[in-house]
Amino acid sequence: MAKARNVALPGGEDELLVWLRQLFSVRFGEVLSFREAALDPDRTDGIHSMRVAIRRLRSLLGDLKLIGAGPRSGSLTRELKLLADKLGAVRDADVGVNSLLKLRAKANDPKVADGIDAFIARQRSSREEAFLVLEAHLTTERMEHLQSLADRFLRKMSSPRSAEDDLIRETAESVIRSRINKFCDLAPALYSPFRVRRLHKLRIAAKHLRYAVEMFNDQTDEAWSGRAAEIAKMQGHLGDLHDCDIWIAKLRKDLKDQAKNAVETTSEFLAAEWLLGEFVRRRAKHYRDALNLWAEWRSTKFLESLLAG
Repeated sequence: MAKARNVALPGGEDELLVWLRQLFSVRFGEVLSFREAALDPDRTDGIHSMRVAIRRLRSLLGDLKLIGAGPRSGSLTRELKLLADKLGAVRDADVGVNSLLKLRAKANDPKVADGIDAFIARQRSSREEAFLVLEAHLTTERMEHLQSLADRFLRKMSSPRSAEDDLIRETAESVIRSRINKFCDLAPALYSPFRVRRLHKLRIAAKHLRYAVEMFNDQTDEAWSGRAAEIAKMQGHLGDLHDCDIWIAKLRKDLKDQAKNAVETTSEFLAAEWLLGEFVRRRAKHYRDALNLWAEWRSTKFLESLLAG
């Protein structure tokens, strides 16, 4: 996955709107830049990179709205979400295949291995179907429409509203504080390990916080850059946990359906049983990692340090 391009912070207050417009243009340009790679059916990196670029852009739209610099973006947001959903369907299949291949290498029972092969085949078939749907959303006409919506948004952007003399500092603090508050509001989910939806929302909050910190990243400040990487750790732990939750829910349903139909001895049933145990074990590890990192953050007052500068 390609890293997001850094856009240097403005040198003065009068340059803030110019900087915000440039930031929006760069983030939107990154989305379009991955189109060719995403249309290659043999590549998975393009799908992932374009999806992440859309996430960054949508997070930026929220930040711009928060500080009063962004106009209404309903049409643009809806179009981006629709495209992200289509990319996500392909990406989820890619992640599924990759996870199953790694687990298959650990399966000692031939019947279990055969059953995992069947799961992999279905995932690959799902990817092919999802990719065909995605292609219809990456046509030249759809991209030109998306560009027109972005151009309209760019023209209507305005200077952030603030009563502070230091507008750049106030803008950064306003965005980051809002994202911290959202994360902290959801953080108690870490004490409820089976609140799947709440933990998923916490992951999204961590993602938005990370993007906000990266938005105001001073490339000359190594400590500040390290803070974004620290947040990425939490996002990673919660993301891995979420991936396990998706598989656990799917396997649980499959096993119940197959048991109801008395097919407990098939290779797919045996594989589903074995995979369920593996994903539960993995989930426990990812949950512990997230919980331990949260305890470390509280001890070191990490989130408070984001506002200390």
